[in-house]
Parts: sequence; C-alpha cells; structure tokens
Amino acid sequence: MLEANGGKLSAEDKEFIETSRHVVPSSPIASSVSDTMKDFNERGERLEQIQNKTKSLESAALEYKEMARKMKEKAREGKLFGLF
Repeated sequence: MLEANGGKLSAEDKEFIETSRHVVPSSPIASSVSDTMKDFNERGERLEQIQNKTKSLESAALEYKEMARKMKEKAREGKLFGLF
C-alpha cells in the first residue's frame, strides 16, 4: 500500500505498472490504471516534499526557540546589549 511506503510506489509496484502497460497498451482500462498509478506516485512525491518541508520548519522553530531562550537568559543577566 502507498501509506505503508510513505506514499510512494514500491519497486515491485512500479515493475507491475510497466509490465501491465506493455501487455495491452491500447486498452482503455490499462491506460486508466496506468494513469491512476502515475497520479498516485506523483501524489506520493508531493507528500514527501511536504513532509520534508514540515521537518525543516520544525527544526527551524526549535532553533528559534533555543535562541530566544538564550537571549532571555542574557537579558536577565543584563548582558544582552552589553549593559553592565
């Protein structure tokens, strides 16, 4: 299933699609199935891109949080802007 594979087709699924495409290339059903599988694969790729962007944003947010915490500590100590 696509969900179990992170939304991507397995090599076995891709091979099946390629094989079935050549069996009856003019069949409207085979064409429809092939198009659907292609769309699923593209969807999986888009989901993977979104997942990567989400991880990147999460990482940036954690870095920002840590930086803000350190600045707050320095401000409490009076060292934020070279004071005292």
